[in-house]
Amino acid sequence: MAFTKEQAVGFGITFDTDTPTQEEIDEKVSKRLTELAGENSKLHSTISKVNSENAEYKRKANEKLTAEEQQNARIKELEENMSREEVAFEIAAEIASQESNETGAKLEAEKQAFADQGLRTALAILTEGVVAAPLEGISGVKIKSNSDGSKYVAVYFAGPIRSAGGTAAALSVLLGDKIRVATGLDIYKPTNDEIERYVEEVELYESEVTNLQYSPTPEEVRFAANHIYMIKLLSTQIVGHMFLLRQTS
Repeated sequence: MAFTKEQAVGFGITFDTDTPTQEEIDEKVSKRLTELAGENSKLHSTISKVNSENAEYKRKANEKLTAEEQQNARIKELEENMSREEVAFEIAAEIASQESNETGAKLEAEKQAFADQGLRTALAILTEGVVAAPLEGISGVKIKSNSDGSKYVAVYFAGPIRSAGGTAAALSVLLGDKIRVATGLDIYKPTNDEIERYVEEVELYESEVTNLQYSPTPEEVRFAANHIYMIKLLSTQIVGHMFLLRQTS
């Protein structure tokens, strides 16, 4: 097919002379059409990829919305026959123990996310969603390893947990244990070094940060750590993120 110079110019083609040969016109137009076909194919590929990503995003958003709706309906169902505290414990267990299609490291990460979500949701139920504690008072829930390789639940507390009140804050620890049982995890087994770390950090906290209402002796801290954890009165590690840098031995 022969093209005119005007058609070639319409494709954005320029020539060195005002009177190019027909062969030169056809060659440049053919080359330009090939380029446009490649660009068009790339554009279609990009559009297809964007549409696919948008569809996947919408699907996940709908799944999340559906899950939240189901969760809300489940809470209302339980509230018909249970106290608020009982509902909180049941919901924590159900969320933390839900099934996952992931494997390997992704599975471990999702299990930890489920545990975190379960505890926060339960705490929100306990506090009726009117304080910051469920979001800011729990800085994280992690699944960690004991020295023997077994897994346990660790609840990381932060200052805003105070807004939950003493009862809800204490129940957060029990919720951690409920999640542990529901997910088949082991108890926290502190080593002697970890217990001694408790002793040192309690002393540093009082001397470097604030005056405590009651100052426990090192022997009392050791007794508490040994008896609370070691005879399984408490199976969830109570911990927090570092907020002040101090050298320890």
